[in-house]
Amino acid sequence: MNVHLSWNFRKMLLIGLTATTFTGCAVIGLGGEPDTRWAGYQSWNKLNVKPVTGDHTGFLGNLHEGASGVREVYVNDIGWAVANGEAPYSYPVGTVIAKEQYKNETDLNAGKKPGLTVMVKTSDDAENPVDNWVWSRGYNATAESDTFCSSCHTIAMGSDFVFSNAQSLKSFR
Repeated sequence: MNVHLSWNFRKMLLIGLTATTFTGCAVIGLGGEPDTRWAGYQSWNKLNVKPVTGDHTGFLGNLHEGASGVREVYVNDIGWAVANGEAPYSYPVGTVIAKEQYKNETDLNAGKKPGLTVMVKTSDDAENPVDNWVWSRGYNATAESDTFCSSCHTIAMGSDFVFSNAQSLKSFR
């Protein structure tokens, strides 16, 4: 009997951990107030003049609404000069980049609430340079170290782990 209860407990634990893992990958707000570092991001500098569609990186897959999604990318004043300039890119500490994601252009034009991911440059001297950034998967989520985000952004190591900048978004300007 104890073995049976132990097995049920293990199943419930596995189901709970799986649900937490998949929920953690969603691009949704978690309730509460937004971090003050990106609370007014829509008033910042937008890197794209027209909505970003497709997969200009070649690495998007199903992330950020995938190749059929539409994205808008905002950068705070701290990182604007670097994001809007030419390589090499080296963002200053305090840079915040916010990316809105919509399923399609119809949702964008209808004013539907977007998914939001945010990256924040918190240091310049981490032992592993990608750890200079923290990540948030939602407007009301907490920015923190995130292996899922950082492992993908490692592909953009040559541009300080940022995919969307003046060079990468030339066709969207």
